[in-house]
Amino acid sequence: PRVADTKAAQDVAAMAKFQRCLSHNPERAFYGPGHVLAAVEAGAVETLLVLDEVVRPAKAGIAARMRWSRAVSDVEAAGGAALVFSSCHESGKQLAQLSGVAAVLRYPMPELEEEDDPQRLLREYAPELVAS
Repeated sequence: PRVADTKAAQDVAAMAKFQRCLSHNPERAFYGPGHVLAAVEAGAVETLLVLDEVVRPAKAGIAARMRWSRAVSDVEAAGGAALVFSSCHESGKQLAQLSGVAAVLRYPMPELEEEDDPQRLLREYAPELVAS
């Protein structure tokens, strides 16, 4: 297999695309669990970037793992791509700095972009992730 075909190369390319989008089309680049899950729920995610520690966290409960697994499935069912990044790889470390989850959207979602209370979004779209 060619280097370009490797999982790591795919992750690097996806992270680069997200960062370009964040710089040039920020209305189509979300990060943080609240904003990303709200976009997933709306079917707006073209590419979901999620850190392995978020999907398979050793310390998190089963509810969190199930919520993120559902998000991955929802994105794929809607024709999007869902990439799970290794926390050991450089691109995974970059994603970790963005809360461990990010998304490139198919279309802008100004109503979400303007939401400045990510906890409210979490309570609405993923109450199981909100610490009680």
